[in-house]
Amino acid sequence: MEAGVGIFKARGVARTCFVGPRLFLFDMGRIAASKGNFLALIMIVAAVPTMAGGVAGQGDLPRVAYVREGTLYMITASGKVVETTKPDVAIHDFAISPDAGRVAFSVRGRRHYGGPIYLLDLSTGHIAQLTAGLRSEHRLGSGEQEVYDEPDFSPDGGRIVFDVHYENQGDANDLVMASGPLAVMDLKTRQTRVLQTTKNVGGYGPAFANGPSWSPNGEKILVNFEVGAATVTSDGAHLTDLSDQMTQGRDRVEPGAFGWFGNACVIYFLNEENRGGPDVPHQEVGILHLKTKSTEPASRLLGVPIELLAKADGLEVSGDLVLIRTEGKSLVFDAPSRKIIQRLPTPNARLVGSGRVEPGRCD
Repeated sequence: MEAGVGIFKARGVARTCFVGPRLFLFDMGRIAASKGNFLALIMIVAAVPTMAGGVAGQGDLPRVAYVREGTLYMITASGKVVETTKPDVAIHDFAISPDAGRVAFSVRGRRHYGGPIYLLDLSTGHIAQLTAGLRSEHRLGSGEQEVYDEPDFSPDGGRIVFDVHYENQGDANDLVMASGPLAVMDLKTRQTRVLQTTKNVGGYGPAFANGPSWSPNGEKILVNFEVGAATVTSDGAHLTDLSDQMTQGRDRVEPGAFGWFGNACVIYFLNEENRGGPDVPHQEVGILHLKTKSTEPASRLLGVPIELLAKADGLEVSGDLVLIRTEGKSLVFDAPSRKIIQRLPTPNARLVGSGRVEPGRCD
């Protein structure tokens, strides 16, 4: 590659750009901006070979993103850092757009259940706040605040889905009081709609909706509640409880969902309390086939050892990669070789294109 052109917002974000093996660091907070607060930087770089032999190839594409000490890192499957970004506001739960060009994230601060959601454009460094009071039908009580968390991009990158919760001051700040629905925002128009079936789950009002994720084809959204999980059509019209399908009639287990495995399978977990003491792994991880309502061990399809799945706090799949969040860190597992290829020093990590697997594996 001989030349690169970047346009960066001249405030708000310190950016690091990697062009071939050369490192360019721009602290945009210290650069005086030209008109419109934008500065165009023309970088002339001597021709150097890339990992793909002169042309940016699959090995150079970002596959994993993680946050550590306020900085967002984008890395390849082999661990090569291709970009770092440190916004002025601290990133909490986040999602990467399918094209790896934008980041949606929540900022909790001292709150327990969320905060505002922001959108960061990685090509410009521009940050925009997306959320500010969505549910006009809900009257906030004294000391109550509406907050938002856990955004996830639609497969086309045009929408995000996120949790809506209520933060209370004092001892009343529990899951029941914080219960709220899911909402979907159109990123072009900024119009937001609450998914109606998540406002009244099973006739008991809103549950503590959390951890939403889009199916790879964009038709459904997977969501967890305090206990159990469900799928919701993307228009919010239909909700299907998956809890009984996950437990298969077993008692004394608590089901939940990690994420999608293709368009017709869900990666789920079952927790059984008081099984061998708190230090003994007691989690089972399986694959639920939505069409047949049958289940099978996740280790069989993912190739991940059972003992590693038993300790997972979070899990997602993209192509041949499996990301496992466990014990304060994140492990990137390569399914074909059945090896851990990256150990990241943070649990706050995501795969680019989460849920997507080879056609035919679980459609």
